[in-house]
Formats: sequence, structure tokens, C-alpha cells
Amino acid sequence: MKRFAAAAAVLLAGCVSLLPERAAQSYYRLEDAAQAAAALASATRAGPSALIAPVPTDSVGNSFGLAYTRAAGERAFYQYAQWTDRPTFRVAQLLLDRLAARGAFSSVARLGSGVAGDVLINVIVTDAVHDLTSGGAGVGRVEAMIEVIDRQPRALLGRRHFAFAAPAAAANAAGGAAAI
Repeated sequence: MKRFAAAAAVLLAGCVSLLPERAAQSYYRLEDAAQAAAALASATRAGPSALIAPVPTDSVGNSFGLAYTRAAGERAFYQYAQWTDRPTFRVAQLLLDRLAARGAFSSVARLGSGVAGDVLINVIVTDAVHDLTSGGAGVGRVEAMIEVIDRQPRALLGRRHFAFAAPAAAANAAGGAAAI
């Protein structure tokens, strides 16, 4: 019986090495391809200060999973691909970087940083998807809602929906992530 158990263990060890290897997990980060390389000026500017607030939702735009679609109204996630940051939080950071570089506000900070602000800018990413519905390599799509609120009277100054699309170089997770 001991010989049988030893033989079975040797055979099982050989079988385990014949199993296919699991694909490596890949992580992608949303980048701002159009961001100017302008250095931030340290001088204090006059004018209102802004706070940026990422607003998490139950949408695909708030998921670590990298989504793709092959049919309208349907979403799936690449098995071995994820975002390093949820799109909602990353887009909010990229917006903060752009507004700070532009110098339109006396200061720009993230809500919760301890800085007071005159206006609050809510960032809600509702979709971040590699759209393969039209065939080929597809397109990367990002949709977001931006709200600007005057904090003193707590009044909505404006709300705007943004939708961006860029062609993907390949019909895979890397191509979709780069396009998004």
C-alpha cells in the first residue's frame, strides 16, 4: 500500500507540471496623453479655489476590472487585466493635475485633503470600456459626468456629460487600455 501511495504521488507530481500555466496578471494605468508638460507655478493666484471629488458609483467606471463589450448594452471584464486605480479616482486626479497646470484657480486640491475650497467639482465616470462592437481592434471609450458646485450657497453651477473615444491598436486588453 505504501508503494502504491508513493507511485501515485510521483504520477500526480508529473501531471501537475503538464497543466498549462496561468497567464500573467497585467495592470494598466489611465494616462493623460494630451497633458501639457507645463511646470506648476508656485505664485499665489487670485480667484476661487477648487476641490475635486471623485464620486464612486456602481458603474463600470468605478471598477478595477478592465471592461470590454462585443454587444450593445453588455459588459465583460478581461480575465487577466486590471486598472491600477479605479477610473473614477484616476480621472479625478488627472483633472486635478490639468486644472492646477492651467492656473485658473488660486488652488486645486482633492476633497478631504483639509484644504478649503470655493467650488466643488464632482467627477463621476460612468463608463470606461474597450468597445469591440464594430469589429476590428475597436475603440476605447470613456464617459463622465462633471458637476460644478458653489460651496457657499451649495448651488449647482453646472453639469456636463463628456464622452471620448479613441481607436485601439489591438483587440486585446493592452490595446483597449491604451485607447481608453
